[in-house]
Amino acid sequence: MLKKLQARIKSLLSKGDNISHSEITELEEFKNDIDLESQIKSFLNRVKGNFMPDKSKFSKDEKGFETIEFVPNSCFQSYREDGVTPKSSRDEEGNVTYYRENGKTIDSIHFADGSWYHYREDGKTLKSTRDKNGNSTYFQEDGKTVSCLFDNEGNFTSLEKIYYKNDEHGNSVGYREKDNSIASMLSTDGTFRSYREDGKTLRTFRDKDGNSTHYREDGKTVDFEFDKDGSFRSYREDGKTLKSTRDKDGNSTYYREDGKTIDSTHSADGTWYHYREDGKTLDSVRFPDGSWHHYQEDGKTLKSTRDKDGNSTYYRKDGTIRRTFAKDGTEVYYREDGKTVDFIRNKDGKKTCDMGNKISETKGKLQLSEVKNDVETITVSQIEQSIVMGTALRNKGNSL
Repeated sequence: MLKKLQARIKSLLSKGDNISHSEITELEEFKNDIDLESQIKSFLNRVKGNFMPDKSKFSKDEKGFETIEFVPNSCFQSYREDGVTPKSSRDEEGNVTYYRENGKTIDSIHFADGSWYHYREDGKTLKSTRDKNGNSTYFQEDGKTVSCLFDNEGNFTSLEKIYYKNDEHGNSVGYREKDNSIASMLSTDGTFRSYREDGKTLRTFRDKDGNSTHYREDGKTVDFEFDKDGSFRSYREDGKTLKSTRDKDGNSTYYREDGKTIDSTHSADGTWYHYREDGKTLDSVRFPDGSWHHYQEDGKTLKSTRDKDGNSTYYRKDGTIRRTFAKDGTEVYYREDGKTVDFIRNKDGKKTCDMGNKISETKGKLQLSEVKNDVETITVSQIEQSIVMGTALRNKGNSL
C-alpha cells in the first residue's frame, strides 16, 4: 500500500506545470508524508504560484467537486531555490516584504508608493526609511529615535544637538554636544561625511557632485547608493552584490543572490515583471489593476491569465485555450482547437455540454446548459434515459 501511495505521489510530481487543481489538492493531502514532505512542499509552492495567488482558496462542495475562490489584487509569495524558504511576499495593496536568508526575518519593505523601510538584524527594529520622493530618515539603535535626515539631493540634517568648528585644514566639523563625538564633516573639496554615534564609524559619504553612499553598521560595507539624479542601488550583506536598482524615472530592478540575474522588475506605472531562473525568460506579469499573465517555458506563449475581476483562462502548450475559470466557479473546457467547447462544469460541480450536439453524462445525470443561438440542452428529467447519449437539443420554445 505504501509503495502504491509513493508511486502515486511521484506520478503527480512528474506532471510539472501540467498538474490540475484537483491533483494539487490531492498532493496537499499527501504532504505530511515524512519521506516526501520537503519535495512535495517545494513542488506545491512553485506550481501553485503558477496557477493562482496565495490568497485564492481551494474548496469542495458536498459532492466532492472542487472550486477556487480568487481574490483580485491578492497576495503573491516567492521562494528561494529550495522552494520552501520564503524570499519575498506581496500583499493585496502591492507592498513587497523581503526576508533574510532564514525566510522569517524581515530585511526590508518596499511599499506600493515607492517608499522603503529597512530593518536591523532582528527584523523588527527600524534602521532607516525612505519616502517616495527619495528623502531618507536614519534611526538610532532603538529604532525609534531619529538620528539624522537626508533629502533627495543628499543634504544632511542631524536632529542631535551639534556645534560646528573648523579644523586646521578648514573643514567644517560637527560635534555632538552630549559627548563631543564627531557627527559630520564638510570638507573644503565639497565632499561630506556623517558618522555614527561613536564619532568614528562612517555612516554616509557624499561626493562633490551630490551622489551619496550609505554604509552598514561597520562603516565600510556599502548598504546602498543614491545618485543626485534620483537613481538608486542597494547591495546585499557583502556590500558588493547588487540587490536592486532604480533608475531616475522610477523603474526598479530586483536581482537574485548572484547580483546579476534579474528576478523581477517594477515599472514606474506599477507593472511587475517576474523572470525565470535565467533572468531573461519572462515568467509572469502583474498589471496595476491586479490582473495577471503567466507564461510557458519560452517566456512568450501564455500559460494562464487572470483579469482584474478574478476570471482565469488556461492555455495548452501550443497557446490554444484549454479551459476558463470564472470568478463564480464555473469552468469551461475546450477541445484541442481551443475554440470548441468540450464541456462545462458549473460552480456546484455539475457537468453540462453539447459536445458537438451530444450531451455528456456525469454520474448518470445531465444538467441544463446555457442557451446559444436559441438552442438549449435538456436535463435528464426532461427527456428519456434512452437518448441520454444521443442528440438532446431542441429549438427554444419547441419540443423534441
